[in-house]
Amino acid sequence: MARVPAWKSQAVDLRNRMGCAMDYKPWTRKQRHFQGLHMLPRPLEVVELAAIAHVGPPPQKQHGRMRQLLRDVFVDVSQNPVRQPWTNKSMISPCLTTSTVLYCFERDRVVLPLELMCWQGHKADIIVPATMSQSSLRDLAGQGICLPCLAMLIGAAAGCGAFQK
Repeated sequence: MARVPAWKSQAVDLRNRMGCAMDYKPWTRKQRHFQGLHMLPRPLEVVELAAIAHVGPPPQKQHGRMRQLLRDVFVDVSQNPVRQPWTNKSMISPCLTTSTVLYCFERDRVVLPLELMCWQGHKADIIVPATMSQSSLRDLAGQGICLPCLAMLIGAAAGCGAFQK
């Protein structure tokens, strides 16, 4: 007997908590392009779970406005469902990792590695060596931290007395 992958069990648990069946597909039931996304069951399920988390379980009457409702939502399809790696209701997105593959609902595509670098505070005209692969650039974006965020962390640590002897 074949073992059920962990992500499938996690998806079933999340869907049960969200009040919807496994066959409820609010995002992928329509013709989508999913540009740059590997069309495998796990990434597609993580995309669906993110959509359900924002739109709600059936019978929502918002399917005509789906793209509008999800326009600011991103989901890291490299992560398992249990992590809920999508923009939350407060519009806070998950942090970038070296394995991040971020899907953008508004554009119906994966966010490019150079765009991830811009999220880290780099300018759009950053010069990337021609020999650098897209996966290396994605790794670099996932290893970085935006300087204002770093300054906030240092300031918070200083305010807590973390630097005092």
